[in-house]
Amino acid sequence: MSLAVVGVAQLERCRRRSHREREIENGIIRSFGYSIIEFEPVLFQKFLTISGPHSVTTDAIFRKHLTRMHAKGYVMPVEFQGKRCWKRLVIEDDLQEEIPTPEEILKIIERAKQKAKVEPRTSKKLVTVSMTIADEILRSLGSALTEEDDDNEIAKARVRTHVKRMRRALCSSESELIDYIRVNVPSLRGSMKQLLSTKGPDLVMLSLRIIESTAQ
Repeated sequence: MSLAVVGVAQLERCRRRSHREREIENGIIRSFGYSIIEFEPVLFQKFLTISGPHSVTTDAIFRKHLTRMHAKGYVMPVEFQGKRCWKRLVIEDDLQEEIPTPEEILKIIERAKQKAKVEPRTSKKLVTVSMTIADEILRSLGSALTEEDDDNEIAKARVRTHVKRMRRALCSSESELIDYIRVNVPSLRGSMKQLLSTKGPDLVMLSLRIIESTAQ
């Protein structure tokens, strides 16, 4: 089995996990109903009602999801009447974000092959290169964004949020991506400009999608 097939299979598994996490996040936002602020125990019970009898979520797991959603900017913890509450910062439609399918990944690979200025690369080599780029971007983002008091989950969620926004910017144009990095992660500006110049926007786009799909 080729590395390209293995890589796409791995992305499909990660895509399913990401889809499940997004379903949970949608369910939590839906549990607020028309409320902006809700007590955590009440929100948990509403979520269990919406999830149905097959939900195996515990209050500890539920709290972890809330913590990750806080890092993404979806909710924030507040105190009301001396009790822990959560404030909704988005609506459910804001969470709807496309997840790359294996077919989309293969199309990006084919487009990158056609645009390559050097000798044609195989899908195997392109997947390997894109994963290497993804690792490089992750290391740079982790170094630039991690704060002293961060726990591991919050740090990962902050990186995922920036990767998503970087991909959206690159969907518009290369200059849009560079402008985003200049404002939000200036230490990456030089290395990202070099990646775009030497590897091309399609491979950088593929690398960002790989990060989104696997950093769950």
